[in-house]
Amino acid sequence: MTGIKRAVEVAGAARNQGIRFVPHTWTNAVGFAANLHVMAAVGADWCEFPHDPPWTPEVWSTLIDGQLTAEDGTVTPPEGPGLGVELNRDLLEGDRRLCSTSSGSTARSRW
Repeated sequence: MTGIKRAVEVAGAARNQGIRFVPHTWTNAVGFAANLHVMAAVGADWCEFPHDPPWTPEVWSTLIDGQLTAEDGTVTPPEGPGLGVELNRDLLEGDRRLCSTSSGSTARSRW
């Protein structure tokens, strides 16, 4: 399953069958923010996400400024525009420098 629209469709199908929708979020913080918004939209009350070494919130949150963390067992979706997260521009700019070619042009990044 991929994408926010498809996740909402799957949640609806699960609800129609009386099945609890519990997304598993083994991704970076951008993907986790997207899943949190899906969960809020469909009323899901559980989500599985990594928090034990080596895949801790500090590690999977490197793409964003700040972290998405649990407080008292609850993670709240970010409230800013879009997915509610700000990309870590220093990290992205650093990656661009690493991708520079000898001619000075910049290769495409996977971000």
